[in-house]
Amino acid sequence: LADIHAYDVATNTVTAVSTHARDEDIVAVLADGGVVFRRKGAGGEWDLLYFNKGVGGVEIGADLGVTKGAESKDYKATTTGSRIVFETTDGGGDRDLYVWNPANGQTTSIGATTVDETFASLSGTGRVVYHIQTGTANKDVSQFDAVAGAGSSISAHAFDDTYKATVTTGDVI
Repeated sequence: LADIHAYDVATNTVTAVSTHARDEDIVAVLADGGVVFRRKGAGGEWDLLYFNKGVGGVEIGADLGVTKGAESKDYKATTTGSRIVFETTDGGGDRDLYVWNPANGQTTSIGATTVDETFASLSGTGRVVYHIQTGTANKDVSQFDAVAGAGSSISAHAFDDTYKATVTTGDVI
């Protein structure tokens, strides 16, 4: 299995990021100099990890506890301040949405209920746009500001609402 190393051009040195015996691969390179990679966990789930030369390696969402730690984590996007948006999926298929802040190691729930919350996009203003599956044939569209830690509904009708695109102003279509 391949290992992950970082090469520092300024010092001409190589640092081991991960030399674990399980499958792993890089999923994102961040503006803060960090890298996000995933690794197959002991239970067959995918774990997300963050490495930055100044911080070292840490597990994304580790503060969510043992139950969420056993769920697969799927990288979705990077917001302002190199915050990581990710989905978790439990054994029953329920999907929840979170944002993790590398500056303090804290995870904030975007949507973690008994229905599916799934990532759609980042808006032109850096807000997370996502779907909430409110019924068998009905989903709503909401948004979440990762910096402010607050969200709001964009469209919630008795019929299916579907995200299509955002414009630079942050307006959602």
